[in-house]
Amino acid sequence: MTVSETIFELCRKIARKEFERALIDPAVNGVGSNVIVLVNNREISTLEGSKTQIRHNDAITLVPVAHGG
Repeated sequence: MTVSETIFELCRKIARKEFERALIDPAVNGVGSNVIVLVNNREISTLEGSKTQIRHNDAITLVPVAHGG
């Protein structure tokens, strides 16, 4: 599975709209810019983005981005 497929599957399993809204950007139908996704402690933009392949035993970390000011 890819990171994107994994995120969509996670949203499907949790089945809470507020969780999905926090992760998915409907404009691009993919991972939103308000969450940082790490695979094995590496940000996915340094890998293959949302197309990064997830393998057995990979650790996926979701970090919400909060802005203040």
